Amino acid sequence: MVDACNHFSKLNLDVAPTLFLEFHGSNNNIKAQGQIAEETCKSFECLKFNFATEIDKRNELWKARHNAWYAAQALRSGSKGYSTDVCVPISALPNMISFAKNELKQLQLLGLTLGHVGDGNFHVILIVDPKNLEEIKRVHEFATILATESLRMNGTITGEHGIGLGKKQLLIDEFGLQGINTMKIIKKALDPLNILNPGKFTQRYASSQTLSTDLKSIVGNDNVSTTAAVREQHSHDESYHAGHQPDVVVFAQSTEHVSKIVKYCASKRIPIIPFGTGTGLE
Repeated sequence: MVDACNHFSKLNLDVAPTLFLEFHGSNNNIKAQGQIAEETCKSFECLKFNFATEIDKRNELWKARHNAWYAAQALRSGSKGYSTDVCVPISALPNMISFAKNELKQLQLLGLTLGHVGDGNFHVILIVDPKNLEEIKRVHEFATILATESLRMNGTITGEHGIGLGKKQLLIDEFGLQGINTMKIIKKALDPLNILNPGKFTQRYASSQTLSTDLKSIVGNDNVSTTAAVREQHSHDESYHAGHQPDVVVFAQSTEHVSKIVKYCASKRIPIIPFGTGTGLE
């Protein structure tokens, strides 16, 4: 991120993890805070500590942060930026950032990290080709993996961006069925006709990962699919509910499988849509 900011904003910052601090108070108070911060940073062997009170020098120090989004996009001509964020306990932040960087490498994505790390919140700006659907698919996969890992580290799936459409299906993983049902009760009390922002509330009763794992235990690993291509096919070619993409497609191999699947889904209140002429269920 710092290297990108150097090139875009014509800066000369050391290419290393960089912490920006802002102080508020009287002149004497700000000076005292700056001294404490400098002593603390140097005790942890920081490479350099710059401090400024004049507005021009302050703006110069903050230029990297304020232009970060544009600096990231400038790395790739014709690209678009996609930003996702998570928040974890500060003690887990180093491991979380390392995890994010490793996943970016595994998925062959260009992503840069920055954030408001004082509360454990950080963003990943992913630089993507908007015409490359396969790359966009990997971007969404990364966002889901990152959010899931944040929960494993006792964090939350978003720090400040909000849930939005992209993460609403992960609410069940964070708050559980009881939490979701409580939200629905409040929603119904305030909006009994469901006219306020309809369709934005999660409708799933289990995460795709949990659902897939449980169904594989019934029918075997080879008879459950969560791939985009298979789900897309069944949303158009094999279902009366055209355009409604299933979370999981299951290929039951016997009536016993069908019975167990129906029983499982009924216990979790998961909708089932039969398809084809065999015993497969989606």
